[in-house]
Amino acid sequence: MNDELEHLLEHHGIRPTAVRILVYRAIHHRSEAFSLADVENWLPEMDRSSIFRALKLFTEHQLLHEIDDGSGIFKYCVCRCE
Repeated sequence: MNDELEHLLEHHGIRPTAVRILVYRAIHHRSEAFSLADVENWLPEMDRSSIFRALKLFTEHQLLHEIDDGSGIFKYCVCRCE
């Protein structure tokens, strides 16, 4: 599983660090939109800023869509286009 995730991240120009792999492993199979707080709940051992930086990086490299639902809280959705 890690090898597949590492390859996917590298394919999108992202260096596969341990934090990035853990975050992407937690989100890649989600079919519904999720927030930073959701990911924090799924990964309670990881600090908020590390999760946020990973989500932003995944968004910049087209692995995630960022959604502004008007509430002031951004949500994310995994891109399914390959």
